[in-house]
Amino acid sequence: MGTPVVLGAVGAVVLAQLAFTYLPVMQALFATRPVGALEGLVVVAIGAALMLVLEVEKLVLRRLGVAEAAGA
Repeated sequence: MGTPVVLGAVGAVVLAQLAFTYLPVMQALFATRPVGALEGLVVVAIGAALMLVLEVEKLVLRRLGVAEAAGA
């Protein structure tokens, strides 16, 4: 799950993104509009799928011993 500092930083970024997207004052300042529920779900699904692909890649590379050979 990472360190508390990393989790706090991720939480801060999520809150900042939500503020940027949904607070009316930020929308007026940056000429943005809120993301709809369906579009938001698509973004989250693509992000989750990408994370799954990257985790599988890491697992495969560990099993093949590539990470150790590369010095990682």
